[in-house]
Formats: sequence, C-alpha cells, structure tokens
Amino acid sequence: MASNVACHLKDVEEEALVQVNTLLLDDLNTRVKACPSRDMTDLLEQKAKTYPALRKSFRDSSVQSATQGLDCSDDKSVVDERTEFQLPTNPTIIRPISATASRAALKDSDEWALS
Repeated sequence: MASNVACHLKDVEEEALVQVNTLLLDDLNTRVKACPSRDMTDLLEQKAKTYPALRKSFRDSSVQSATQGLDCSDDKSVVDERTEFQLPTNPTIIRPISATASRAALKDSDEWALS
C-alpha cells in the first residue's frame, strides 16, 4: 500500500510539473504570436526568476491535495454527496410529462437555439 501511495504522489507531482511547463510555454507562444519581432529579454528574465517558485508551488499544492484525498478515502463514514442526485438503474415514472409541457419545452429550446 505504501508503495502505491508513493507512486500515486509521484504521478501527481509529475502532472503538476507538466502543467507548469505547459502554462509557461503557452504564455510564451501566445506572446510570440502576438508580436513575433518582440525583444523577449525582460520577459524571459522574469520567467526565469519566477519559474522555480511556480514549480514548487504547483508541486506542493498538488501533493497536499492528493495527500488530503488519501486521508479522506480511508474514512468510510463519509458519504458521497453525489449519490443523492443519481437515478436508480430502473427508475419508475410516476407521471409522464404532459404533451403541453413537452411542446412548451420544445418551443423554448427552438427559440433559444435561434437566438
């Protein structure tokens, strides 16, 4: 179990670092596309200064979230709140929607689609 947790945390950490790199490269790509001839010296210096802290922040936050998630998953008394919104596999229809309500819903959806 401990090795599974360590492996999971390693995966979470790696995904966080992938996100940091993706965000950084997307930002640089957007700026280059906006102005291809721009002098990027100041921007690259600023990114170089903030990059280590950003990586650490993303990594720490992801590992902390994953660790809290693991702690909660051991608690069997916690009920998944989403289950109250799930329909049973074979729901019983007590009263079908009337034809008038169906037409009104279709009319509203058609008007919404046209706007």
